[in-house]
Amino acid sequence: MNSTKSPLPAAPVEGSAAEYWADIKSMAEEICTEYPDQDADHNDRCDRVHEDVDGSQWIIYNWRIPKVLEYSSNEPDAKEVQSMSGEDADWRKQQQIAAFMAMEADLYEAIKEEDERREEVAETTEDESVRAVS
Repeated sequence: MNSTKSPLPAAPVEGSAAEYWADIKSMAEEICTEYPDQDADHNDRCDRVHEDVDGSQWIIYNWRIPKVLEYSSNEPDAKEVQSMSGEDADWRKQQQIAAFMAMEADLYEAIKEEDERREEVAETTEDESVRAVS
């Protein structure tokens, strides 16, 4: 048997925690690239987060919604979920709103981490440039 390894890393299994976190990281990187100024672009970033989460396969597909709640490090407040879903909402709608809120919080955390990473890279690059000039 020929057991050559592919030079490409294996794709995460569909619906896995690895896929969820890879999607969150990818969205955060895209948002930080498109809107690099944390302060000036704040409203645009918030709009984009809402759009990305709302249109995400993790929120659209019913079989993925419970997985968001399983993988997320953010548990939404039950009273807030109930308030947002309305009195007549069934459990599926409430679960979808809870998943939306959890994923949105995960994405905001990932954006913060990506901003911090980019700041560290910028500082390191700046320090290296100063040393090179000296």
